[in-house]
Amino acid sequence: MPARLPATAPVAKPAVLFADRAVTAEQLDAEWHERVMAARVDCDCTDFGGDVKAVQRVRNLYGEIRFVDAHFQSDYAAEVTELMRQLQDQLAVSVGGSVTASLHQSALAILDAAQQVDVAALDPKSWRSRLSDWLQGSAVRRIKLRQQFDAAAKAIAIQLANAQPALAELKRGLQEYSGLFARNEMVFEQLTEHVLAAQIKLMDVRDRELPALEQRLSQQQGRDPFAWQEVDAMRDAIEQWQRKLGNLKLLRHTALLTLPQLRLSQRNLLAMVGRFNDIQEIVIPNWKQQFITALALSDGGDKQLFDAISRLQAGLRTQLEQLTS
Repeated sequence: MPARLPATAPVAKPAVLFADRAVTAEQLDAEWHERVMAARVDCDCTDFGGDVKAVQRVRNLYGEIRFVDAHFQSDYAAEVTELMRQLQDQLAVSVGGSVTASLHQSALAILDAAQQVDVAALDPKSWRSRLSDWLQGSAVRRIKLRQQFDAAAKAIAIQLANAQPALAELKRGLQEYSGLFARNEMVFEQLTEHVLAAQIKLMDVRDRELPALEQRLSQQQGRDPFAWQEVDAMRDAIEQWQRKLGNLKLLRHTALLTLPQLRLSQRNLLAMVGRFNDIQEIVIPNWKQQFITALALSDGGDKQLFDAISRLQAGLRTQLEQLTS
């Protein structure tokens, strides 16, 4: 019969020493969660959700803070600040700049080319058309109009071809916006965690550690100036950290405002790309086809031709002006 194994003692849950009492890791996590959630109001971070991983990151940042170290205080959150600067720089480039200006110029050139077609010469009520009919006949005006149309169509084709690199660059910029949104959210979350960790540390030093140190030193015999130097250093650090927190809160607010800025920029670029695509894929081909059709309908008279082409020119002008506005 096999020997009976000795009964194993129940495994004790891990515990840590906290505030002169044994506390389980679960209790410590809960206490930290309460501290972080309470600090949200003090630092205007009420949007912080408080999930377990985020609270743990705040706790880790808190543990790394060397409060009276001026160099550490100066470099605190420097990496996040640099990420925010890079995001703002990339956003300024993604807005378009010279690329959108190039598309505007192409649209203006297309509009100018289309306006070279002298539609007014077809107006049967104008003195120019009457004089032309008397000197050359009405057929000459239609021939000149077709020549003007051919020249305008060629100039428009050249402008559309020249605009393709700028249009392609804008489309690539639109594809980058998903990454910009993700980076902005990441920077905002990291700034929030840094602000919360610094706020909790500041409150601990200001409300607990500094009064305790002052009380301990005041109970000593005499006044040791070197011992009280620690108090002065702690007070100076509190002032510096308050200023640091103010700057980080302002930067966090900037990251929050960047979100609608990103959406507006994305919407504007999307509208420009969409309008230009409509112009080159729908508006211009339709304009050409209807123009040629109107010229072919010679039996309708000059008034019908004048009315039809005038509507075509007005529609094209409206589309192009929307793009350049």
